[in-house]
Amino acid sequence: MSKVIFSRRAKVDLLQIWNYLAEKAGIETADRITRSLYDRCDFLARSRGLGQLQDEIGPTIRSFSMKKYVIFFERHSEGINVLRVVHASRDWANLF
Repeated sequence: MSKVIFSRRAKVDLLQIWNYLAEKAGIETADRITRSLYDRCDFLARSRGLGQLQDEIGPTIRSFSMKKYVIFFERHSEGINVLRVVHASRDWANLF
């Protein structure tokens, strides 16, 4: 089984996404979208070839887009470390 480890910052990102969506679109929508983000992280941990390298951010950092969000992660021997989960419109240079 592949492991997904969420950084403290990624956990805060997901909570902020849920809070924003709950306020703007309702709890059901917030639950559905954040669950999809968690599920996508699990999928990335099992799928070794996915994710685009982000050399301008860091030599081992990868990104994967899901709808309006981007998951930033690094691979390790047993899965992935999720570094950030942010809206695609964010300035990536200031995230790390």
